[in-house]
Amino acid sequence: MVDGVVRNHDLLVRWTFDEGNGTVAQDATGNGVDATIKGSAQWGSGISRSALDLTGNSGWAQAGPHENLKGKPEHTIALWFKSMATQQGWSQLLCKREDLFSYYFIQFDEGGNTANAYYRFQAKYLDGGA
Repeated sequence: MVDGVVRNHDLLVRWTFDEGNGTVAQDATGNGVDATIKGSAQWGSGISRSALDLTGNSGWAQAGPHENLKGKPEHTIALWFKSMATQQGWSQLLCKREDLFSYYFIQFDEGGNTANAYYRFQAKYLDGGA
């Protein structure tokens, strides 16, 4: 395993999901953007410590609203996950949602072969690519 350098002072939010118990995933940056574990999500084993197990597609972690979660003109989203099976399609990995409106999201498309990022600007979704 390769260790990367992460400077928390450069990050807006970072969830490691390695708490291993409880219903809160702490924001490692100290910015206070903690996530609450919801639905059937549970703690499982990860590479270095624990991980969030979303088996069954009815669990999630929810955070916000918070200024640090707003889409910015220049930003980077990094997401590490392990899939245990082929997705049947339209499975969201990450979503910034307010009510029924999603500003940005990353999802497996129908058939589960690709994951794409989508951004919504002025009521149109733009495909951010695979």
